[in-house]
Amino acid sequence: MLYWLVYEQGDLRTVLIAEASHLLGARLRADIEMPGLDDNFVVGRELNGSLAERIPEDTIGRMITAAECTKLIERIDPIPKRPPAPSVRRKGTRRPQRISGGSEYLDMAVARMVMM
Repeated sequence: MLYWLVYEQGDLRTVLIAEASHLLGARLRADIEMPGLDDNFVVGRELNGSLAERIPEDTIGRMITAAECTKLIERIDPIPKRPPAPSVRRKGTRRPQRISGGSEYLDMAVARMVMM
């Protein structure tokens, strides 16, 4: 199993992805390989199977910066873009015009036909 361990060093947060059978084992392994880290530990999370499979081998066992972390997250777990809400106006579309005296909204083609 892979664990996502977050450490804080001053104002800088870094991440270590460690391989272990449980969280405590991942923290112990990180502390042995990089002494002094345990004092700065913030949080650790287990990466589920599908996410763990997408982690590149070169990032396991080394500290990665916030910029690398952002790129890695976008790569392994992209957030799908949702379609715009129906109430959002798109460029190039016209707002229906109201014909004076009427209560219905009509588009420009119908409005011209009625005026003729």
